[in-house]
Amino acid sequence: MFYNYCIQNKVNGKIYVGVSSNPYARFSAHLKVARGGKEKYGKGFCYIHAALRKHINNVNEVFEFNVFEAFDTKEEALLNEVYWIAYLKTQNVAVYNLTSGGEKLQGKDNPMYGRRHSKKTRMLMVQNAPDHSGTKNGRARLNQEMVARIISDQRPERTIAKEYGVSRSTINSIKRGINWKDR
Repeated sequence: MFYNYCIQNKVNGKIYVGVSSNPYARFSAHLKVARGGKEKYGKGFCYIHAALRKHINNVNEVFEFNVFEAFDTKEEALLNEVYWIAYLKTQNVAVYNLTSGGEKLQGKDNPMYGRRHSKKTRMLMVQNAPDHSGTKNGRARLNQEMVARIISDQRPERTIAKEYGVSRSTINSIKRGINWKDR
């Protein structure tokens, strides 16, 4: 069996998605690299390791480790890793992953090349997706009160965006009910 796991920073909301046949041992390996540092591990020391190292004395308070899916083959787990990294990015969730995942299985090397997930699989992926909308997003610049003011504000979107330090498209999405559905 192969598993997808994630390591989430509870402070800033950033997530690392990975694949392993033994996810708990893999998490221990991440901690070992974090403790050893860049000097010892060189290119094997990545963003997730730097973040873990920063909080090495209170890792369990700052980070949450979860195994969230199991697969019969490594290829399936790698494809799912690619899906989740891409999905999180589309939801504006910051990720520690340096690549798109899947051990760089791209193009014709990817077993899903020219194929699609079944409707049932896509529905399961959506149902199991973490909710990072509104104030649940660790990178949110706005809160409920600000959103309520933005919705009722009749000034041009560009003016409102400057005042709140967000893009005009963010203001437009809020006013159309696309973003901040938890209002």
